[in-house]
Amino acid sequence: GSIIDTEALLEALQNKTIAAAALDVTDPEPLPDDHPLSKLQNVTFTAHMGGATVQTRSNAFAMAVQNLLDAFSGKPLVNQVI
Repeated sequence: GSIIDTEALLEALQNKTIAAAALDVTDPEPLPDDHPLSKLQNVTFTAHMGGATVQTRSNAFAMAVQNLLDAFSGKPLVNQVI
């Protein structure tokens, strides 16, 4: 994403300064088919699934349940999206 300097990453991967990269988000997104990053063998794209672990899913479910209980009890919600 925008946190990464894509050109610097590309150069580091091409020069083997960095052995490999796994990217969950790109900038621009979607990455054009002809983008140099998509041509490298040492880059893996995870299509927004990088954080999809058993633990993160379990935590999200527990937070959702807790927010439901808190909502019905009149308590403030954690990580509320308006």
